[in-house]
Amino acid sequence: MSRPAKARGWRRMTVDGRPLRWRFAPQMNPDESGATQLLLHGEDASAARAIVAMPLWIDPWAHIGVLRSNDPPVVTARFASEAARAAIDAGWDPDARGPDMVLWYRDGTFSPAGQP
Repeated sequence: MSRPAKARGWRRMTVDGRPLRWRFAPQMNPDESGATQLLLHGEDASAARAIVAMPLWIDPWAHIGVLRSNDPPVVTARFASEAARAAIDAGWDPDARGPDMVLWYRDGTFSPAGQP
């Protein structure tokens, strides 16, 4: 089943000739367990997603006065395409059904879940 043309909050991009969509989901409360996430999927919304967990990233607008710098400072389409390439290199197929792939982003590097 395809995603509606106007999927709320999902942005389009093309990575290595593949049409993808991405969405940034910032964590609102830094004390909650869980991480800010960048979500990626192909044109078929029922296919496996790539989830990039960013445990140290907090929304600066929601936490004025919290002195912590984010890496990356701003989540852009360029960062999303770097994340998509890292996920594809790690074995994610945006067109195949199956379990979601989870990557962690820390210190400028993407690593599959379960790896430091």
